[in-house]
Amino acid sequence: MNRRTFVAAAVAGAGLAAGRAVAQSWPAKPVRVVIPFPPGGPTDNLARPLLQRLSERMGQQFVIDNRAGANGNIGAEHVARVAPDGHTFFWSPTGTMAVNPAIYPKLGFDPVKDFAPVSLVATVEGILIVAAASPYRTVRELIADARANPGRLTFASPGTGSVVHLLGEQLRHLGGIDIVHVPYKGGAPAMTDLIGGQVTMMFDSTAAALNQARAGKVRMLATGAKRRLAQVPDLPTMEEAGVAGYDSSSFHAVYAPAATPRAVVDRLSAEIAAALKTPEIRERYNALGSEPVGSSPEALAAALKEATERWGGLARRINLKVDG
Repeated sequence: MNRRTFVAAAVAGAGLAAGRAVAQSWPAKPVRVVIPFPPGGPTDNLARPLLQRLSERMGQQFVIDNRAGANGNIGAEHVARVAPDGHTFFWSPTGTMAVNPAIYPKLGFDPVKDFAPVSLVATVEGILIVAAASPYRTVRELIADARANPGRLTFASPGTGSVVHLLGEQLRHLGGIDIVHVPYKGGAPAMTDLIGGQVTMMFDSTAAALNQARAGKVRMLATGAKRRLAQVPDLPTMEEAGVAGYDSSSFHAVYAPAATPRAVVDRLSAEIAAALKTPEIRERYNALGSEPVGSSPEALAAALKEATERWGGLARRINLKVDG
């Protein structure tokens, strides 16, 4: 081995050793996980049990910091600017990272340049629901009426540019129908008006749809998943209901500020994967209508790229823009 090769090998070895030392000593203090939505919502409900398990496993508290606003942009912009010391992370659903770049003319962060992927956490699906008193009992009946009465049927969402909004736009596009979007400031008022008959239909998360259906307040017409859900095996998929190519799948994931040490990113990725395999977390996530995943940083990067092409591409096709 010549001297140059020896020195290069020594430097590489020292770097690996330093990385291992950083990962072993981390976390040195409580870890802050920024969630860009209010407390008590679907994102919060998924994050809390996992972060509690991580706190137990790692001997430091993983604390939620809710920074809501602008479809997640406020929280994302904050994390993009914090010190990358391994003690601040970002928990985000698909919309903030994959859709917002397509719909906001001015965005204060870049999902690829400003963040380091850590791990996929869970996949979620949407269910098409109508009020319990609605005349529609199948997707085909709903689509037939929408075609017969263009512009009369409406669909609710918790806000313009949300993935729920795009699920309705996907139905409009693939179903070849003219339905009117009615945005609300959050899922709760949208659900209230759906139940009250002020809007025709809405896509919602599996857990929320199941809860309202069990309470007798809504009727589930189909799941947007590519296969039937274990929680409701008798519920058809949108594809089975006649809407070819429909896919509602999205995900929640954890990201770090871009320059966070790779050793820390890898360790957190491994810890998340291990925690998601525990029966308690799996049962909790299934009850929330989600599928726990866990992944390498590279797998999350690939998933974000695909989601950006699919959901961001749909937003661009319909020329969806949001001020702010």
